[in-house]
Amino acid sequence: MMDVPTLKIRLVAMAGRLRQRVRPRTVVLALAAGMAVGTVVVAAEALVRARLGSIDDRVPSALVTRPVGWDGSPARAILVAPVAGAPSERREPVAIGEFPDHLIDAVLAVEDQRFREHHGLDLRRIGGAMAANVKAGGITQGGSTITQQLAKNLYLHSGRTPLRKFRELAMAVTLEARYDKEQILEAYLNEIYFGQDGGRAIHGIGAAARFHFGKDARKLSLAESALLAAMIRAPNRLAPLRHPDDARARRDLVLDLMVAQGRATPAEVGRAKRARMPTRNHSERTIDGRYFRDLVASDHRKRVPLRGEVVHTTLDAGLQRAAERAVQSGLARDGLGGAEAALVAIDPRTGEVLALVGGRDYGSSQFNRATAARRQPGRA
Repeated sequence: MMDVPTLKIRLVAMAGRLRQRVRPRTVVLALAAGMAVGTVVVAAEALVRARLGSIDDRVPSALVTRPVGWDGSPARAILVAPVAGAPSERREPVAIGEFPDHLIDAVLAVEDQRFREHHGLDLRRIGGAMAANVKAGGITQGGSTITQQLAKNLYLHSGRTPLRKFRELAMAVTLEARYDKEQILEAYLNEIYFGQDGGRAIHGIGAAARFHFGKDARKLSLAESALLAAMIRAPNRLAPLRHPDDARARRDLVLDLMVAQGRATPAEVGRAKRARMPTRNHSERTIDGRYFRDLVASDHRKRVPLRGEVVHTTLDAGLQRAAERAVQSGLARDGLGGAEAALVAIDPRTGEVLALVGGRDYGSSQFNRATAARRQPGRA
């Protein structure tokens, strides 16, 4: 039987022979080859995925109510439901030439001062962010350019892994090689996330201007533009109604940066800082037309594209709301807690469906009792 000292000597000898066989140069070459293969794979992915379509193509197709009421009176078309289960988003695309200059200046001042100078990566900003993070002992600043942010928002998840960052860099460089600055900036301004309007995600300056100020993005003032630019960093934490002091401080920081970078005069900024913060949101009225959406999707699946289209339906907004209330109040009044109900209103002259409710709660059951139930209509 081998004693312990002898065993230790043999193990040391084996380790020495192994180190002689696996030379440092071999290890370095293997690591370099692995990194090269990884780089090629990521670069190939970037070449395939990093493409910008029309800004309208990123808007989920939506069904909206009829622009004329059932009685012939004018009516504002409102959202029924996104088509075929597309993400529920609130968007209002705006072409780059229609944004106010001070809106673009505010965004560039706080998000990417050298946007028009770099080619996707701002090495000075990356270096500064790294130094600040090392000094703080954690991640306190980011070095991402607008192009990097766009690549992340369009193609990648929100995690912070080295691989995801590497893919972001590759896609940013690819976007800069394929598109000019105006195209990239237009896509970015129409993609930024600005929080929620109920269950709908607000994307883009156009929708954010409508939600926070009730106006077209083309009519934004300097103060309003600075506030929206300020919110990009943390739209929920800097929401002006919930956190007015934080939102004002960040807005004023953006205005100060605009002066420091020569994008606004001190007099203009002084007036903008005196502007009041918004005191209400302008939520977009909607109806729960998901049962009707499913009916349309099943009958016209090949005719309605998933993105980029607004489809006018026969639904009447007022009648649909009345139908939803009637179903809920009827079940509650009769104490029918576990029962279901459905309702359809049809124009007898044209056969158009003016209102449709397929059940008490679409979230609990997507079965459309108005069209698919095999029971005789009425009540016992």
